[in-house]
Amino acid sequence: MKKRYIIISVAVVSVLTILLACWIFLPVRVHLDENETATLSYKVNGKDIQANLNQEETAVVAEILNGKIPLMDIGRSCGFSTDVSIAIDGKTYCLAMDKCGSMQIAYTARYITLTEEERVQIEEIFATYGGTFPCV
Repeated sequence: MKKRYIIISVAVVSVLTILLACWIFLPVRVHLDENETATLSYKVNGKDIQANLNQEETAVVAEILNGKIPLMDIGRSCGFSTDVSIAIDGKTYCLAMDKCGSMQIAYTARYITLTEEERVQIEEIFATYGGTFPCV
């Protein structure tokens, strides 16, 4: 009887460990709704800009981020802050302030890698509202 409880306990702990590992190490792809309102924040260099993006700009951001896999990264030295970010579909994506090709999902250790072209497109959206880079 005691042996049975030990086997069941080990099995339950093993399953929970596997589920936890999957939750931590197998990220879900980004899926943004283009019809959601996106809000840009740029609160650095003496500027305090907060603006709702138009439908076209929101579609550009969604197109860039959709399908990307946010990865955990240790040792990334880019500067991220919610002061330079775009909030859309319930999450905030912080753009690297030092021109790194990355975005961080705010309040997480998950990062999205951007191509140089994607970075330029997002910077152009910020520039429309008065944001400049680098802004460290």
